[in-house]
Amino acid sequence: MLSLSDGTNIPRSAQTSGRTHEAHLASKVSHAGIRQWNKALALERQKSEAQEYLTDAVAMLSTSSWWDPTYFSARSKAPPTTEPWMQGSIPMDQTWRYFLCTECDTYLVRGRQQKRHICSAHPDNNKRSTSFSLKKFPDTRRFVYVHDITNSILFDCIDSTSLESLIKLRAADILTANATSVRLPRGDYASVQGFIYVSATDAQDPKELMTAAFDVFIQEKSTCPPEFRAEDATCVNKPWTAEGQDFLKVLAGKSKKTLFLTCCEYGWASVLARDQGNRKWEHTCEFGRDSGRVKAYGPCNTVKTRPVKSFLDLPPNWASRAWFWQRRQGLGDTQVQMWKAD
Repeated sequence: MLSLSDGTNIPRSAQTSGRTHEAHLASKVSHAGIRQWNKALALERQKSEAQEYLTDAVAMLSTSSWWDPTYFSARSKAPPTTEPWMQGSIPMDQTWRYFLCTECDTYLVRGRQQKRHICSAHPDNNKRSTSFSLKKFPDTRRFVYVHDITNSILFDCIDSTSLESLIKLRAADILTANATSVRLPRGDYASVQGFIYVSATDAQDPKELMTAAFDVFIQEKSTCPPEFRAEDATCVNKPWTAEGQDFLKVLAGKSKKTLFLTCCEYGWASVLARDQGNRKWEHTCEFGRDSGRVKAYGPCNTVKTRPVKSFLDLPPNWASRAWFWQRRQGLGDTQVQMWKAD
């Protein structure tokens, strides 16, 4: 009558759920309500946590002083080198980023050194936590500028007071006013729709304004075809890693290799630098192997390629990385021939 499972302690169950069928049903409804309340409380707590982290992220990313080359160089996995395009790869877990936990269905924000997540899907085990990795959270994205936050799915979680202390400027106004003072590719800067958010100090620095404004231009005006734009975090993060730096040599005019957009039908995408006589595209495709359509350690035969003819042909994440490198890590505007393809 009470639909109790085998092994149930009848006296104790009677004390908890009642001695009649109606009392038992009422108890189940009550317990369901408690579970829903606990879930809502957990979600509210997670939203509050995300808001707190986003407030810290906005405060840090609104000023150029957050970029500390010494900090990142000490944590870079790249070998020591004097070549500027190989210095200062920036690990994802050392920057502000957000990702989705599919177990508790919650977007999370993390900053430097914050590498674990206690999942609310397991409320009975508060010590159960998940370590951060790109494979575990394949939709991870990094925040480099405040406009990365305001343009993300987490915009509604931002505490509006954290933006009130910043200066909001139209990227188009900055670009049109300063395009001739910086070597930039040709483009319709007046039609850019986005905004940038900077501190009062950086608002007085034309270089910092242009750094943020041109990144907005990249996101809106990239001519890279959709199939070459990666979605998986491992591919999206590639230009920020030590092994993904070769493309900077080409953009800086220090290599005669040609850049190619590459992708396969299983979701892999990258930008590769190739010599005239080396046009091999085979790769061990983890995406195809995970789907069961590519044999373990076998080649993927679905690769598509396209030569990069201009800077804006690059996927937005690669172009944004190159621009950040030039402005914050590279040789400076007068020495880098980044736009020669334009």
